[in-house]
Amino acid sequence: LDSCGSGAAIYTPKGGSATVSVHYTLKAGQSARGLVVWYVANDGKMTEVPVTFAAGKITFTVAHFSNYVIAYDAERAVSCPQDSTCPMAKFTDLSTTEWYHDGVHWALENGVMNGVAADQFAPSGTVTRGMVMTMLARMEGVDTTAGEDQTWYDKGVAWAMEKGISDGTNPTGAVTREQFATMLYRFAQYKGVDVSVGEDTNILSYNDAFDVSEYAVSAIQWAVGSGVITGIGSNLEPAGNATRAQVATMLMRYSTAK
Repeated sequence: LDSCGSGAAIYTPKGGSATVSVHYTLKAGQSARGLVVWYVANDGKMTEVPVTFAAGKITFTVAHFSNYVIAYDAERAVSCPQDSTCPMAKFTDLSTTEWYHDGVHWALENGVMNGVAADQFAPSGTVTRGMVMTMLARMEGVDTTAGEDQTWYDKGVAWAMEKGISDGTNPTGAVTREQFATMLYRFAQYKGVDVSVGEDTNILSYNDAFDVSEYAVSAIQWAVGSGVITGIGSNLEPAGNATRAQVATMLMRYSTAK
């Protein structure tokens, strides 16, 4: 196998199949939806191989080792046909025609979020602080897989504390919309994103602007000014619990607009 541009020879399995993972960094403006792997036969014929992309790795399964090429299909990346090929299709509680489609699709496709069960995503379910820290860590390419004697959120929490994104308290507690905005704001600052748009953003047009906690004002102003948060009707609902669909959508907006 000429391993997707690396030229590294890999041992050929004797029967059965093998799973191959290759590190890949999406370029600015690229979506994991456009990633494709082709098997190239000796006669030049190309056959597409199904792939997944998560935590900065392209993964695919092969029955034999030969020449494989990773490519980026810009046309494929543009839109989702919203059919059985959509990553949302396996979840019986999701609809590809709902408002959250783009956000949830993005979160699943990029390995930022998983389902709560094999066929359940729980779009209206609450999100914990540990979940948010884990999602942000995954967006940074951190391996959040729990080790022995660890809970599922330990690595995400440790990373978030190290980077100053959260103090790590109450990881099992539900995250409010203003708490989520604050963690994402700190993440943006850690990444070197220009957050100055918040300085010129007036949130007083929202009915409940004065309900925003003092610590979260700058974060909410940035989130509104950058388009990450658009409000629920005429309200920000800063103390309301953020739902899984809302978080997926806000993370997508941040990722695609920063």
